[in-house]
Amino acid sequence: KTPDALAAYPEREKYNGQVLVAVDALKMQMETYAILEPAAFTDQHSCVLVENGKFYGMGLIPGKENTLRLENLKSHLTVYPANEIIHSMIKTYAQKNPSKVLMMTENA
Repeated sequence: KTPDALAAYPEREKYNGQVLVAVDALKMQMETYAILEPAAFTDQHSCVLVENGKFYGMGLIPGKENTLRLENLKSHLTVYPANEIIHSMIKTYAQKNPSKVLMMTENA
């Protein structure tokens, strides 16, 4: 390559920094988390699950259930189709109520 062609590329450090910012933004969109609320008049919790950034489903979780394990949690939920309105509502609620959001990992 000629020196003129190399001049069109950004500096390595700057480019790598931009890539890391983009990767972090994508990771945030791909998070897995549950929103848990105590259910009225019972020892259960209502739960909405977002897996890898997509609405998975919702349902009631027994009060003594180990909610830290993703597979245990999923076994109590009903899978529902998602759309942009549901995704937006869940994201807004999670941002306004961070204390009700339980971040999860596949291996937890």
